[in-house]
Amino acid sequence: MSTYLKDMGLLTIQDATLSNVINGCEDCETMYLFSNSQTSASVGTITVQISAIKDAATSTTNGWADLTSGGSDVTIAAGNACPITDTGFYAIRVRSSGTETPAISFRVVGRFKVGR
Repeated sequence: MSTYLKDMGLLTIQDATLSNVINGCEDCETMYLFSNSQTSASVGTITVQISAIKDAATSTTNGWADLTSGGSDVTIAAGNACPITDTGFYAIRVRSSGTETPAISFRVVGRFKVGR
């Protein structure tokens, strides 16, 4: 069985605390978030959030939870990358504890299995 990488788009926070949503995560084997920002630091702490409810993928409030690892929230700073190996969710977004101005963004790449 082989794998391929797919650019799933950008998660961007601009003049707000929540990013846009990227759907279609349920078939990923692994995901990677790469800082795509020109700024060296974010205003607030950036936390990765996931939705395990398909209908919540477009909601700003319902069905979202902070992604955790080892009992701590998964956070990502500008200039860093973050692998996510357990992808049992439908959608992903990022949340900032402060209003991000200028915009901060993260490239999302998914690794998918193909074949038998």
